[in-house]
Amino acid sequence: MRRTQFLDSLQGLVECVSVAPGRLGIGLPVGGARLGGPPEGIAAVWGPRLAMFAREELGRYRLLRDWWHEAKTTGRSFDATEVRSRLDDHVEKQRAAVLSLTYEEPPDSVVGKLLIACIQNKIGSPEYNAAREELEKVDKWRARRLPHERHEDRMKALYVDLDPQSGAWKRPGDSFSRDEARRRINDALNDYRVQFDPTNRRIHNAERRPGLNECMDSWTDKPELPQPPDAPD
Repeated sequence: MRRTQFLDSLQGLVECVSVAPGRLGIGLPVGGARLGGPPEGIAAVWGPRLAMFAREELGRYRLLRDWWHEAKTTGRSFDATEVRSRLDDHVEKQRAAVLSLTYEEPPDSVVGKLLIACIQNKIGSPEYNAAREELEKVDKWRARRLPHERHEDRMKALYVDLDPQSGAWKRPGDSFSRDEARRRINDALNDYRVQFDPTNRRIHNAERRPGLNECMDSWTDKPELPQPPDAPD
């Protein structure tokens, strides 16, 4: 493929990089608004659905950003067919969107005790180091599982399916409580705020993807990212 195709590859990827976070930001306030007053079933369907779609857009953005860097540093080109193909993997997009881990564990659980030990003991102490070491193992396990869990959430929020064990129909409206929907929206909002922050974004790009800030700056009519909305009540 010639470099002049797909908007010179680099420019095409720059435009995709700029647009993708906006698609994330647009979905989140809609999902939050859906929690503001509709019946329980509707809120429980739309909250996780839009949160998972928003997370996929975050993953899309991060993948496109890395491919831009690859194209710039290696000189290779990406055509539209390859980009679409590489973005078809829902789990991969969710994996790229894992930026933070949230734990809501009872204090007497294994993870709860580890978190308490990290808080109560001095950093660098044997007790702190032992708890932190175990917690890092949990973090790694959780980070591996999270993309698959979020993809499963997306599927549960989208489709009616037959439970092979009970023989009952699994419906999106029955899959999540309002509180579970709210947590998924809030987690996605927190990660979007990090990506939205222009100072953080520019520093990160300058350190890891030199030249991307300048390419973004040169695109004068690029769409603006939506402001992060307030978290749903």
